[in-house]
Amino acid sequence: MVFEPTSHTATRHTYVRNELLDQLRAKNKGSLGFGTFFSDHMLSVSFDGTSGGWSAPRISPLANLSVHPAAQVLHYGMSCFEGMKVYKDLSRGCEDGRNLLFRPELNLSRFVDSARRLHLPSSFCPHELIELLKTLVRADAGWVPDRRGEALYLRPVLYAVSDMLGVAPPAAAALNVIMSPSGDYFGGEIGRGERDGKPPIRLFVEEGYARAWAGGAGSAKVGGNYAPTIFPQWLARERYGVDQVVYTREGAVEECGAMNIFFVFENEGGGGVELVTPALGAGLQGTILPGVTRASILEIARAWNADNTCDIRVEERRVGVDEVAAMADAGRLREVFTCGTASVIQPVGGLVRRTGRDAVAEMVPRDSSFGPGSLTRKLYDTLVDIQHGLCSDPRFAPWAVPI
Repeated sequence: MVFEPTSHTATRHTYVRNELLDQLRAKNKGSLGFGTFFSDHMLSVSFDGTSGGWSAPRISPLANLSVHPAAQVLHYGMSCFEGMKVYKDLSRGCEDGRNLLFRPELNLSRFVDSARRLHLPSSFCPHELIELLKTLVRADAGWVPDRRGEALYLRPVLYAVSDMLGVAPPAAAALNVIMSPSGDYFGGEIGRGERDGKPPIRLFVEEGYARAWAGGAGSAKVGGNYAPTIFPQWLARERYGVDQVVYTREGAVEECGAMNIFFVFENEGGGGVELVTPALGAGLQGTILPGVTRASILEIARAWNADNTCDIRVEERRVGVDEVAAMADAGRLREVFTCGTASVIQPVGGLVRRTGRDAVAEMVPRDSSFGPGSLTRKLYDTLVDIQHGLCSDPRFAPWAVPI
């Protein structure tokens, strides 16, 4: 490990947490937002397949990268990445100000799978990379916000840097990790001690443009899955005033451009609800990203159902667009929410669907208030408590890994 410090002292940490983060919030209407500000250091590791593999890791001051104009990543999109978060431990009695990584083993297992899908070097050890991430976070510990709901976002990215024009396995690659203090993905001000509400977003149901296809790379977190979603999202915002797009395939809901989606359906005749999310698909047919937040929500809800905390039937299955419309018409579409590392859990207030050349209809859930009685809110509060070390349930507390 090579470490090149900047002015990295306890004084610097205190200044960043107590003054600089407040300055950044002030620049962004009270919120840290997402992906706008970056910490002092970055992690870099290079791979050379012709001379021995991985280099020694290096933590150095954040700086621009230099690649050859023929680097394969620029021409063929050969890159994959992860999104992870570090949270301040807010539990009582925790006076050392320790920080917590949320389920890093799931993220890095998916990182390996994504690298394999692009034939990028995947021989790195996830457990060793976790230790490197911990070292990087310690170097910039002052950048971890101490408000509930805020976090330090980690972005590992692996990309081909071979200087050749050719669609072929890369001989050289680079792995970098940068970090960014983050708040609410949609810009709301959160984390002042009370459990604030979140204004709901609206989604456009995209039935023309596709995000992924069977046998493609939809189940991997690769850069090529995201760039093509920017134009449809912009177009939907311009035409329908929505916040995001939810993609469909063969008449079924899949996922948003950067989030998974859940529906809360009321059972016919009352009594209990069904929490349903689109199934991932098997093997190479998978078109939906296996989100870490998605998996966590499913595990929490199934545990609640098993111990009779809530009357919830949890399903991963095909969710037809027509089914959602019928549930809305029948008054049985209780709640809709999206989820992801960046957004955590976000209530949805409406799904706009084009029904004709100049006609649209909106599917509106009965409850998008994010109030304390909603399942969306209960899941959000539980998840954020786990992330901040405030959960004592032995089934979930180990998800927060001390640094």
